[in-house]
Amino acid sequence: MPKSSDSRNSIVFFPSLKEMSGNPYWAILVDALQKAGVAFLSGSPDIFTLKWLFQNRNLVNILHIHFIRPFYLSGTPGKIRFIYVLRLAFNMLLARSLGYELVYTFHDSEPPVQVQPVWADILAHHIVIKLSNKVIVHCGVAEQLLSQKYGRRNNVFIVDHPNYINWYPNTITKAVARKKLGLSGELITFAFFGAVRPNKGVQTLIQAFRKTQDRKFRLIIAGQVSKSSDSYSQHLQEIARGDDRISFYFRQIPDDEVQVFMKSADIVVLPFSKILTSGSAILAMSFGRPVIVPKLGCLPELVGVDVGWQFEPGNPDSLANAMQSAAISDFCQFGQRAYDKISLFSQEHLAAQTIQAYLNHSE
Repeated sequence: MPKSSDSRNSIVFFPSLKEMSGNPYWAILVDALQKAGVAFLSGSPDIFTLKWLFQNRNLVNILHIHFIRPFYLSGTPGKIRFIYVLRLAFNMLLARSLGYELVYTFHDSEPPVQVQPVWADILAHHIVIKLSNKVIVHCGVAEQLLSQKYGRRNNVFIVDHPNYINWYPNTITKAVARKKLGLSGELITFAFFGAVRPNKGVQTLIQAFRKTQDRKFRLIIAGQVSKSSDSYSQHLQEIARGDDRISFYFRQIPDDEVQVFMKSADIVVLPFSKILTSGSAILAMSFGRPVIVPKLGCLPELVGVDVGWQFEPGNPDSLANAMQSAAISDFCQFGQRAYDKISLFSQEHLAAQTIQAYLNHSE
């Protein structure tokens, strides 16, 4: 996105796209921007250094930061080097002095994995939010959080999270999907899908589900467990012990199998204890599945009463009530409305909003 008096016309994402390949959001964003005519510098690193900034000052216009921890984590897992936080601040100031525009997307208010020391991580987030020329968020709640927690009020832009329609294969029927998982057609099936970590609140989901005691109900929990969360997966299996309605699929789900779990589900349940934005909710709606979500972050704004149900976070009784309400509703109609709503958040919509954020200044 060149400035009017600037020959530079490339954008660079940090970290590099290859480091963010676990979630399709970034690949969709790059594809959308490229189709809209935005150029990306190839072979970019995961962080910008003093040397890199000087070498590319005549080529690159925008440095778009998505995650900041690669800039200051040490070689020891989960540990921060404070000198690297200071280096990040210096390099951001240098980048601005060299004419780069710094854009930061505020994806999470509290990253799911804690690092030490916590105060240095908090300081780094304040630095990046303060020194970025512009900040992108995905909902009005996130915009308010930036103002209240970080004092950032100017040049903040809301860009809707894109849908995942047509990103994953979607070629099988619900009956075929259920056959693959050994589920019969008359069962009402709830599903959790995504990375299995303590902040995802899956223990609350199991506790809530067991309160229902309906023999027609089934619960599928599918997703990869990180090495640091092995004990958590064991805990989940322990609290589910004795309930044969609950099935676990603790593994990385290949792209071509995503449809099996999405199409088998009648309702997707996301029992997060901490969250700002959720790709899992977007994914479920992209497959035409209604969603049960906590009243946290961007989720109530995304999942209104016409496309899903909400519950009090961390409260098994509230979640159980939401699941019971969903089970007696016309969840197919809810799913269709969810699909219709998320269809509006297309690649073209994403590109237009992002480019507007790159070019414009808020009041």
